[in-house]
Amino acid sequence: MVPHADRLVQAAHMRQSAGDRLTAIDLLHQALRLDPRHQMALTRLATIMIERRDHAAAAEYAQRVLADEPNCAPALAVLAQTHWLAGKPAEGLKLARRAMEIQPRNPEFRLSCAHLCLWLGHHAEAETMLEALLAEDWLGTSDRVRALHRRGELEIARGRFADAVAWIRASLALEPGNATTHMIHGTNLLRLGQFEEGWRSYAIRDQIPFFYPAGIPSLPGDKWTGQDLRGKTILLHDDQGYGDAIQFFRYLPLVHRLGPARIVLQTFPLIRDLLAASTQLAQVVTSLPPDVHPDLHCMTADLPGVFSAREGTIPVSIPYVRPPTRVPRDDLRLPMSRQGVKAGVNAGVNAGVHAGVHAGVHAGLNVGVVWSGDPRHLTDHLRSIPASRFLRVTGVRGVRFYCLQNQVRPSDVPALEARPAVDRIGERFTDFGDTASVVSQLDLVITVDTAVAHLAGALGKQVWVLLPLAPDWRWLTDRDDSPWYPTVRLFRAGLDGWDPVLARVAAALRALVRA
Repeated sequence: MVPHADRLVQAAHMRQSAGDRLTAIDLLHQALRLDPRHQMALTRLATIMIERRDHAAAAEYAQRVLADEPNCAPALAVLAQTHWLAGKPAEGLKLARRAMEIQPRNPEFRLSCAHLCLWLGHHAEAETMLEALLAEDWLGTSDRVRALHRRGELEIARGRFADAVAWIRASLALEPGNATTHMIHGTNLLRLGQFEEGWRSYAIRDQIPFFYPAGIPSLPGDKWTGQDLRGKTILLHDDQGYGDAIQFFRYLPLVHRLGPARIVLQTFPLIRDLLAASTQLAQVVTSLPPDVHPDLHCMTADLPGVFSAREGTIPVSIPYVRPPTRVPRDDLRLPMSRQGVKAGVNAGVNAGVHAGVHAGVHAGLNVGVVWSGDPRHLTDHLRSIPASRFLRVTGVRGVRFYCLQNQVRPSDVPALEARPAVDRIGERFTDFGDTASVVSQLDLVITVDTAVAHLAGALGKQVWVLLPLAPDWRWLTDRDDSPWYPTVRLFRAGLDGWDPVLARVAAALRALVRA
């Protein structure tokens, strides 16, 4: 050990705790120049890389430590988190258990291991760990706060959402300003339909660095919380994901009615053309133009809270997005189903003209399918379904199936290739405008909880969404419909997993074909 390197690492820890990652990184690299094998410097760098959602860099630093010391518990614990971020939580759990075995009294390692256990379905093991930890009279306040928080998360993972509330409130009673606990409290209350308190706690997510790998955005102007907009320029900023951007886009007309002089919506490149084609109320951009100087700003995910969204007050004027007007691409034209022709006639569209833009007409239904989301999502292993299981629903006769996934995971390729009748049209998409163009030609979309579910709902298409035992907050609980999208039908998994859900979906699809 080099004493000066130790001091640099200690200083870096202080800067990291204060939220100054860049200075912390610089100090740690200085320490490594003095001592290239400094275990704590490498481990600290790995934790910062995790905060920045760079799991590959984090893993590299942790593995450098383990090459010298295979039983270094802090490095094992960090490497466990990198596996979770990389979409390999089961491998992460093995490492977390090793770290805990090496240092069994370390509360940090016990909490990390319990966290992985509860989201991987090892509920009894997680409960045993957390109950034992909470029984320790030497446990510090910070660790007790986290243990109570994790206990609440365990109840959420079990689908016992009401039971989670007391545990999370107990955590907040000890540390009322804990943003992470407020975030999970808010999403759980929203899931339970307790909107007023739920929106307040949910809004605190902008204080959590983990959700902003590039740094918490510093937006120009004052934060808008409902104050007078007349004559002002307001910047609306999409800060979550594609699905959230589509879901909260519905609030744009409500903002416009408040009389701002100008609305600028800053969104993601892959979704810009779709949103720009769907409104004349705002300038839709991917980066702020130099001539725009907003007086106010608001994250779009905060708009439901600003407008005090409740069931019955959520804007549901469907459809509220439409595909961009582009030169028609032959490779994105579908043969129209008989149901599509009938729908066109009922809507007053000449069936021959309407069908003429498609590649002919066929008997049956056109159905789009999506079985997996972004593998970087922390609970993707819960919401995504292996293609080998999901694609059983494509055995229903009288249906043409279209895979809407732009990228197919290597592990899913064999199952998809075994279903050559499933058109892999999604691999030809360049952005969400293309996705919207194809979805608009479908009779039905069957999907797990991804952005395509929101897109289909916003287009007013019939969409069936398959949900895990602990679904995202926006789908609420104990119902098969949604106050956000009138055309959504929800299929919820229970403790018995996905197979019964897929059987229900296949039965419902056969019934739809017969009808």
